[in-house]
Amino acid sequence: MRAFHEKANDDTKRDFDLVDSLEPAISDWYTNVSRKLMTVIKTLIVVGNEYEARVAYNNILAAVYAIQPQSAWNNYEKLMHNNFNDFKTYAMP
Repeated sequence: MRAFHEKANDDTKRDFDLVDSLEPAISDWYTNVSRKLMTVIKTLIVVGNEYEARVAYNNILAAVYAIQPQSAWNNYEKLMHNNFNDFKTYAMP
């Protein structure tokens, strides 16, 4: 069980490093949203502050709805797992 948990932690660190290494273009909203969601996960898991993570999540979603065309919303909703509770369930180790 311990080996499984260590593997999961290594995979998570690799994912964080991969997202951090991406150089987002100004118009690359999907990359920017992915980067911001990784920050939400870090806030939730590493810092353990669910309130701040929820606020950040809601701010990202509000920005998507305000700026992206409605035709693109479904892609972001899938990435964000439709709501914070589902996202948290997916993101928690």
